[in-house]
Amino acid sequence: MVNILEFINYFFTAVFTFEAIIKIIGLGFKGYFSKGWNVFDFIIVVISYVTLIIGLTISGTFGPKQATVARAFRIGRIFRLIKKAKFLRVIFNTIIFTIPSLANVGALMMLLLFIFAILGVYLFATI
Repeated sequence: MVNILEFINYFFTAVFTFEAIIKIIGLGFKGYFSKGWNVFDFIIVVISYVTLIIGLTISGTFGPKQATVARAFRIGRIFRLIKKAKFLRVIFNTIIFTIPSLANVGALMMLLLFIFAILGVYLFATI
């Protein structure tokens, strides 16, 4: 499983690098770095290589801590789709607006769980 994840990480790092190189060749340096999303993609590529180098020099293999950092930045690429797809943007905005309500419901559920835990300890402590 670790070897498969390591191979997938190398594969996607190569794909992102290839995409950045093709865009730099096609748009030129000024055209490529004039758009914020392209700069973001380039930063993801650089961070991927930095985490690969750090992981390989420290432990000899790509560790899970470095993979978490790289994956977090790669997931940020999904937000690029929200700009283009209106339906996806509506769903994302709905999720953002419901987060405070979900926090309230979660807090209420935790309060009920806490009350039942206290009742359970009180009723079954002597058994």
